[in-house]
Amino acid sequence: MLKTNKDMKKLGRFLTRTPKKEDFTEYVYSFVDGTKAVIPRSDLSAEVDELLYTELKRETNNNEVQIEKHRSYAKEQESQDILLNMQASDDDVEEMVLKDLESEALRKAIQSLLPRQKRVIFKKYFLNKTNTLIGKEEGVTEGAIRATLKRAHKNLQKQIHK
Repeated sequence: MLKTNKDMKKLGRFLTRTPKKEDFTEYVYSFVDGTKAVIPRSDLSAEVDELLYTELKRETNNNEVQIEKHRSYAKEQESQDILLNMQASDDDVEEMVLKDLESEALRKAIQSLLPRQKRVIFKKYFLNKTNTLIGKEEGVTEGAIRATLKRAHKNLQKQIHK
């Protein structure tokens, strides 16, 4: 990290370009334990200053490469997400149209059933009642309800597959 005379362009805590030597006055090193070491450039010999500056350039270049890799990866992921969303939305539209057509066909088929068949279908599939309970309510046996459902299914299949 550097303490600079100017505001340097950063991405997060990383420099996005190496500053010129005249743009900063000291090196600031942060350690894992949270402590910091501040080294004024004026206290350094020319050789040590050059060595630290070379290391700074190398680190900044590495940061630039890593940032660019992340940007490229993010752009690629974004493109894939857009394609997947487009594909999913196309599939969704097609699926919705098919469901609407099937629902309409089923509605018409149900309208063609006898009143008793409609009641039994409604109680069985919309109210989730058992055959035995439906039989008690209709005043018939459970077997009669099974037979009514079977006939209703056959009639529905005929109407839907016309």
